[in-house]
Amino acid sequence: MDQHTFSESLAAIVLVVVAGISGLALWGRRHFLLGDLAGLLAFSGICFLFYGVYEEPKAYTLSRLCDGALKGMALPVLVVLGMLAVTHQFRPARWLSAGILWTVLLCAILLETKVNLTGIRVVVRLCAWSALTVFLWYLATRLLRAGEFVHAIGIQVMVVSAQVVAVLAGNGSIEFARNDMPYLLFETISASFLCVQLYYAVYALERVMTPQTVRASVSSIS
Repeated sequence: MDQHTFSESLAAIVLVVVAGISGLALWGRRHFLLGDLAGLLAFSGICFLFYGVYEEPKAYTLSRLCDGALKGMALPVLVVLGMLAVTHQFRPARWLSAGILWTVLLCAILLETKVNLTGIRVVVRLCAWSALTVFLWYLATRLLRAGEFVHAIGIQVMVVSAQVVAVLAGNGSIEFARNDMPYLLFETISASFLCVQLYYAVYALERVMTPQTVRASVSSIS
């Protein structure tokens, strides 16, 4: 195993472990959409690990397909819908969450793979990532006001790193993403940090917003 393959495999193992643990933790808190998103990242890491070790083209295709969809519209849409569980008590059932995930993922794959949808793809990407940025900035502001400075900064770092990965992937070719080791490492670190930060952001937001929700309910009753 050469150094390049070893680095790829190590990065994939880190992503699989971190995303897997984060997904299980989010599922345990009944945040199924965010848990499914972490699980999808773990699946992409497993496919990339299989490609790095066995050089299986189909595994690489699956990994790149998941990555392309997530860097397009899937990741911002799923993060916003998942976070609505904290801000607006939007908690779809387990199977409904899976249906939402697959619908968003299939739409993103269709948008990313069809050549004649280039114009629409650019608009949808821009709108999705802009909405995610505004929404997460709002959540970070709420955390700052509540004194949760570490988690607020973590959310801001999370969205910036995810945007950098999406921009680099959009401007570069598949071969660039495949052969450029610094990009691969940055992508893996960003995805791993995303999974961890999603869990801690949800935990902090629940701690901050639950008392506010209770007060609002009491006020409406009285």
